[in-house]
Amino acid sequence: MLFFFYSYLLIPFLLELRTVMDWMFTDTALGLTSWIQLEDIYSNIYLLKCGRWAELVKRNKKKKKLLKMFL
Repeated sequence: MLFFFYSYLLIPFLLELRTVMDWMFTDTALGLTSWIQLEDIYSNIYLLKCGRWAELVKRNKKKKKLLKMFL
């Protein structure tokens, strides 16, 4: 999924076009610049979520010292 999202982000103006169309057809009190900032926050959160899912070491588990030194 992450590969497809990165390819979606790399296509010029596709993100901006989708964001403007979402803003036009959604009842909202936000201005266009605020809506674009909101979409940017959502995309950053999604990238972090995918990065955490792909971590080698899971959270809340005891980690070995060698692993902590070299990761």
